[in-house]
Amino acid sequence: MEHVDVLTDPWIALGIVIVCLALSAFFSGSETALTAASRARMHALETSGDNRAKIINRLLLAKERFIGAMLIGNNVVNIGASAFTTSVLIQFFGAEGTLYATIVMSILVIIFAEVMPKTIAITSPDRAALVLSRPLSFVVALFGPVTIAIETLVRIFLRPFGFRIGANDAILSATEELRGAVDLLHSEGSVETEAHKMFGGLLDLAELEVSDIMVHRTKMVTVNADDPADDVIAAVLKAQYTRIPLWRGTPENIVGILHAKDLLRALKSAEGDLDRIDVTSLALPPENGTTTWPATPVARRPTWRTAWTCRLVITRAPARSAAGT
Repeated sequence: MEHVDVLTDPWIALGIVIVCLALSAFFSGSETALTAASRARMHALETSGDNRAKIINRLLLAKERFIGAMLIGNNVVNIGASAFTTSVLIQFFGAEGTLYATIVMSILVIIFAEVMPKTIAITSPDRAALVLSRPLSFVVALFGPVTIAIETLVRIFLRPFGFRIGANDAILSATEELRGAVDLLHSEGSVETEAHKMFGGLLDLAELEVSDIMVHRTKMVTVNADDPADDVIAAVLKAQYTRIPLWRGTPENIVGILHAKDLLRALKSAEGDLDRIDVTSLALPPENGTTTWPATPVARRPTWRTAWTCRLVITRAPARSAAGT
């Protein structure tokens, strides 16, 4: 059987270099894809039953081990490919082969094993991470013992300098991270202005007081149902609202909700005769519910000196014909 010298057979040497570059590209792209993948999207996919997303989330929980496995694999194949290429070119060109190997491998590694796979991964990190999830899980498990040993050595070396490996202290709170994400999406055009304001309002909800979002009953625009029709009409025209609560006796006794359109229809039907208008009959019947909350704001403030009484008035509008709307 004829013996084949790997170092002198150019085709076998080329094949080995290509395999090493492909493995290096796999490690580089995988590292970029998983570090750039959306944790929120992976969590949503895992909740919906995607096993690949479950693998990704498990790998990200032990990020140091995953990064260690990627670095070990990447460095092993890059150094191996460079050493093998150097040996082959020295056989052909002598001492000058070292220079040629350095130039050739630098170009190949930078373009095909670093820039290209990282660019592909960063363009669509979620999709790339899902595709590479199972091979990555195998590689991390394969390099597991070596990674653990290296992590232990790193912890020992960094301990005198006060570094705490694994202390994942967040710089920003969860609310600030959400706000930053919404602001970023808004600046990129993915979130419209109204939605951006809505999300901001939700995040600021913990800082709001009851008085910021509700009107005190003493400041509500209401009309006495027993007032003359011309006074009621004047009050309705003066108000900036189309639905005005009517009260009788005391402002707390809401007897109905007067709609400005209903009042205008009544004026037209009465041909301007105010004596023919019964304001109370025009009002929609309310469903009253009075609730008193203690003055504990939504925010974490200690006490309030006064309590807010909010009177909820709900109306059910009767069905109207198309001509009456």
